[in-house]
Amino acid sequence: LAFVSLAHAVTSDSSGKRRLGLLWVASFVAGTMNDYIFMLLPVVDNFWQAQAVFMLTPRMPVYIPCMYNAFMHWPCVAAARVFR
Repeated sequence: LAFVSLAHAVTSDSSGKRRLGLLWVASFVAGTMNDYIFMLLPVVDNFWQAQAVFMLTPRMPVYIPCMYNAFMHWPCVAAARVFR
């Protein structure tokens, strides 16, 4: 879903604005920072993600930010279309 949302952000922004691309990048960065901040907090530093082929850090696989992207990008696009 992250790659589909990236394709959607790149191809469907025909008005010259980079709104959907920025939304995609923002949701990817927000998901990454959310997990990273929780890894730094000692109170909730008790979880490990499954190991994957592509890892951002030794504890964060790439699929985690991609899932945050899939969960945040599409609802924001849908809400923007409702109010446009």
